[in-house]
Amino acid sequence: MVRVIRALPTHADLPFAFRIPHICYTVIMCDTHRENPLNPQEPIRRARRFLDRHYTMPITIDQLSGEVGLSPYYFIRRFRSVYRQTPHQYLMQRRIARAKELLRTTDLSITEICAAVGFESLGSFSALFSKIAGLSPTAYRLSVRPTTKPAYIPLCVRLLHGIEDPSEL
Repeated sequence: MVRVIRALPTHADLPFAFRIPHICYTVIMCDTHRENPLNPQEPIRRARRFLDRHYTMPITIDQLSGEVGLSPYYFIRRFRSVYRQTPHQYLMQRRIARAKELLRTTDLSITEICAAVGFESLGSFSALFSKIAGLSPTAYRLSVRPTTKPAYIPLCVRLLHGIEDPSEL
């Protein structure tokens, strides 16, 4: 959306040939963070994508609202109306989801996982993890580890080879 804007008094002393590019630059820069009237959720979606890409780093509301060009309080209200949670709640859930994935798939220590997902304190990570997952990180890791069950051996094969109990293998 291009808007016609008036040249500011500071532009008056510039020759006309230099005013046009400067005005065009001003219009482009002013409209980059402006909401699209056809898609009013776009700034909020951009903020969510930013959180998804940078969840491992410390992020402030001022930084996040600045990324999308909205005031911090208005941004929080809009984010909550679209996603039914605050940006901080979304960020914490994103970090905990990644921590769960790392607990399931890697052998990293709890402290390494804590740092890898963006928490600065092991205590706050463990407390929040327990609150959201219902288990401590160590208990969660033990509960999701695959247990080795004996392979199913059909009865006819067991009888043929004289295997009484499949766990004997």
